[in-house]
Amino acid sequence: MSQSAISNSKGMTLIELIVALALGIVIVILAASSLQSINKIHSKVSVQVIENKQINFILKNVRKGLAQHQIQYKLNTQYGVDKEKLKRDNLYYAWDKSIVTEKENCKTCPGRMGYVISPHPTLKGMYITYIRFTHKDWGDDVVKEYSFVLTGL
Repeated sequence: MSQSAISNSKGMTLIELIVALALGIVIVILAASSLQSINKIHSKVSVQVIENKQINFILKNVRKGLAQHQIQYKLNTQYGVDKEKLKRDNLYYAWDKSIVTEKENCKTCPGRMGYVISPHPTLKGMYITYIRFTHKDWGDDVVKEYSFVLTGL
């Protein structure tokens, strides 16, 4: 290459500029997509963390003072539990990422939660705690239900 060709090049050509711009746009799009995915995953995980904390809180309180909770004795229902109390509209607590309270105190909370304690149908002196969660983000038909067997008084 001659000396005059080197001295005549003064920057990038139009094609080089377009290629660099396209690469920059692709990188920005990938970064935005990744950030959106991370936010969605974070939202799901934080809801699960709150759900698990509430399960542990309920079980801890029920274990400590089972005698202070209302035990449900409905012998004509499956396992002695009145499932009517666990329907979405009858769940007592409302919850969201930062709050758990009675549903009357938070009408805009997307989640509902409730629990019922009943005697175990076959194990004498044992109780079953049924906990049910719903959340608008999960869909109308999605309900998470947990049951735990606890020792008696």
